[in-house]
Amino acid sequence: THTSEIPFVFGNASIEGMTFDETDLAVSAQVLEFWATFAHTGTPSSTWPDYRSTGQLVKPLQPDFPPPM
Repeated sequence: THTSEIPFVFGNASIEGMTFDETDLAVSAQVLEFWATFAHTGTPSSTWPDYRSTGQLVKPLQPDFPPPM
């Protein structure tokens, strides 16, 4: 749902009354890195697909996802 990423973006599970386990912490660290890299370079990572107006691309986030480059 919309805004469900907010605890992961800010690394703070208590925003939504959640508790992070180790997997959540790993995903949150990736999300934080993607956002910081995007702010610095204009792209979340070198492996992030370019936006296209046709077709929807979804980038799965999981603990073993490669870090931004």
